[in-house]
Amino acid sequence: MQSRHFAVSLLVLAVVAWAAPPASGQSADSWEPPRTPEGRPDLRGVWLNNVATPLERLPELADRSHLTREEVATLTARADRIFANGRSAFTTPEGAFRAALQNVETYIAWSTSSSIGMVDVTFTDRTSLIVDPPDGRIPALTPAAQSRVAAVDRGWEFKTDAGKVGHHMCGFVRGPAPGERPVEEAAAEEGAAGSGQLLTCIAEGAEAVMLPDGYGLRLEAGSTLTYNMHYHKDPGEGTGIWTQPEIAFFVEDRPVRYQVINDSIGNTGFEIPPGHPNYRIGTSRTLDKDIQVLTYWPHAHLRGTASRYTAIYPDGREELLLDVPEYDQGWQETYKYKEPKLLPEGTRIDVSFWYDNSPERAAQRGFNP
Repeated sequence: MQSRHFAVSLLVLAVVAWAAPPASGQSADSWEPPRTPEGRPDLRGVWLNNVATPLERLPELADRSHLTREEVATLTARADRIFANGRSAFTTPEGAFRAALQNVETYIAWSTSSSIGMVDVTFTDRTSLIVDPPDGRIPALTPAAQSRVAAVDRGWEFKTDAGKVGHHMCGFVRGPAPGERPVEEAAAEEGAAGSGQLLTCIAEGAEAVMLPDGYGLRLEAGSTLTYNMHYHKDPGEGTGIWTQPEIAFFVEDRPVRYQVINDSIGNTGFEIPPGHPNYRIGTSRTLDKDIQVLTYWPHAHLRGTASRYTAIYPDGREELLLDVPEYDQGWQETYKYKEPKLLPEGTRIDVSFWYDNSPERAAQRGFNP
């Protein structure tokens, strides 16, 4: 069997609007939500996110807080027409609201599946989940607030809470940009590039990321933090699991000299011949500026067996940067330099991965060769 591989980044943003009725004998003004032992509002439960009402009011509805019954019925009918036949791309409920409002014939976007897998979307008469301020938009932070909450991130830690069924977890941060499309819409159309700056991806064996002194990743006030999960569980009744992923940051209070950017060099589409025991896939990038490399994180799946990074300098010299001759998908390590590695402008970084698609490997790792 020919094995086709491609890199996919899915973004899920769940906006939960909730309200609880006052307890018997209490007025709404005196009711207090239940709290966790730490004193935070207790939001534990099962929450649906199939309501199409967008978080912020769209410009087309700027002066309207509610729709008429006729308009709700029209939007519902349009959404059924656009998404029920499976010819449109998969999107979020808010994306369905936009498509119905614009009355498109077919919704086209970057997506890994069609609309046939979407849940039924519910339309309400509200034009935004935000009701205060009255314009239905998230207000901009004042300069004083921006200076208070702006932070330089020295490190971060991801926890999947998924055990052996969690393959990887990737996190992104997208800075505030007035007038831009919502992050979920940009990600749906552009994939990972629309999700913003990559923070990191983790898999089994990954550790927390701590940057050297003087290095930091700036998190602007008003930025959107997103993450996606990739699971590989067995199908069947009773195999479902609950997960509660977590993301933690280590904030740097000391002066920062170097701004850190997480980036990837990837090959997003290739085919491994059936039964091939040692198939090489390569990719490369030429640097357009001087950089200092802090870490490498080679990432492959069940067929991956080895990885190698090589630098080709502008003067023609070659240097082996990283060699992983026994790559294991079940224990993916981040390789850190003791001291940052300077690579000058014009250097080409070549990356190679080797894959084993043999029947023997398939029987060992549980895939179809």
